[in-house]
Amino acid sequence: MKIVSPRLTLEAITLESGKILMTNRIAYFLKHQIPFEMEWPSNGFKALLPYYLEKLEEDPTELGFGSWIILENASENLIGNIGFKGRSDEQPPYTLDIGYEILPKYRNQGYATEAVKYLTEWALEQSTVEKVTASCDISNTISQRVLINNSYEKYKHERSFVSYQKTKG
Repeated sequence: MKIVSPRLTLEAITLESGKILMTNRIAYFLKHQIPFEMEWPSNGFKALLPYYLEKLEEDPTELGFGSWIILENASENLIGNIGFKGRSDEQPPYTLDIGYEILPKYRNQGYATEAVKYLTEWALEQSTVEKVTASCDISNTISQRVLINNSYEKYKHERSFVSYQKTKG
């Protein structure tokens, strides 16, 4: 499953690819014929991946509702990851919580804004999805700007976190 934007390609991590990534990340890069990236994956991504793969193994329709990689079209370099923490509700309509990371050397170039735009559009086109949410530290103004630039609206502020949402329609 792929989403192609003007500068990026987002690829959903499949069960097979995820298992390779968990056991041998060099093999992951070789299999996908993308240049090796020393700084990827982050610890946070590695912590979420087994949870996503377990859900995907139980239900193949979870593909797309978990982890995606972000590739820069011009260089074909892996520049980060984006995705959802799974479908949050037992039955549709679902709320998806989005998260994203861009590797430091690719930041401040609008990649996160572009990736969030296209993955959010994909999610809200799914008949079973009602809204997409995101939470970040109140001091993380860059992530907040990414969400605001994608027409997410602030709906909650608790302690040091602020939450945004974008609904269908």
